[in-house]
Amino acid sequence: MAKSKKKKQQFKDFQKVKLKVGKKLAKADNVTDTFFKTRSIQIREKVSRTTNLQPTTKRKLNISDLFSRCSHYNASMRQDALTGLHELLSAHHALIHTHLSPLLSCLSHMFIDKDASVRASVHRLLRLVFPLVSLTQIRPFFPLVTAHLCCAMTHICDDIQVDSLAVLDLCLQFYPALVTSATDQLLLNFIEQISRQGQSSQAGQTRALLVNPNSRLSSHKWRSKVLDRLHRFLRAMVDNQMVETDGRMHHSSVIDCNMTCHFQPFGSLAVSANVGTAFKLR
Repeated sequence: MAKSKKKKQQFKDFQKVKLKVGKKLAKADNVTDTFFKTRSIQIREKVSRTTNLQPTTKRKLNISDLFSRCSHYNASMRQDALTGLHELLSAHHALIHTHLSPLLSCLSHMFIDKDASVRASVHRLLRLVFPLVSLTQIRPFFPLVTAHLCCAMTHICDDIQVDSLAVLDLCLQFYPALVTSATDQLLLNFIEQISRQGQSSQAGQTRALLVNPNSRLSSHKWRSKVLDRLHRFLRAMVDNQMVETDGRMHHSSVIDCNMTCHFQPFGSLAVSANVGTAFKLR
């Protein structure tokens, strides 16, 4: 009997305490609080890991960050990147020479940008870069500039064609010798801008003047702009073909005998040639 009574007392010591309805069990003194709060953080700009030795803009962006933003899908982001490049290169001219290849590649791709403000910023940035880059430095990269310029001159969008003439003006102003070296590409683009190919006949293929009523420029104004650039282009060709022989300057021209050329050297019979003209056959 004594053993059974002792067991009953042990069970009573470890029985669960019955609480009243609605009353919660008090927490122990050594309980661990696992409750925590979360909140989202929005990072609007890329966290830069660069050192203070790299030049940056007011928004703490270096030139590599600006190059990557130039290919952004948002037009305002591309516009801000070009503005940052202009700010950075204006203060640090040495960056133009050290990053000339990616800089020209980036700007050339944006000749055909759909946004007009972006193309205007490209033209503004080229006005800063071209005077600081010599002919020898830009020569290896100029074929890339010429290729994108040809794409802009023959683009389906009229506004891009108009803005391409402004880029051509800068190239003729600072690098006329390099522009005239791409004569076979650029001369055809001038013709395509103001005319279209007609139906072929017995006399050969004919061309008709291009009329676009949807253009923001009238046909006469557009032809005048194109012909004015063509005149500058031909003048640059003549100026860069001056050679000196026997103590006097004359023009040395190379004519391709495989193509038919029609030209009128003088407007009237009263005009005579004052300079010697030498032609070299290929």
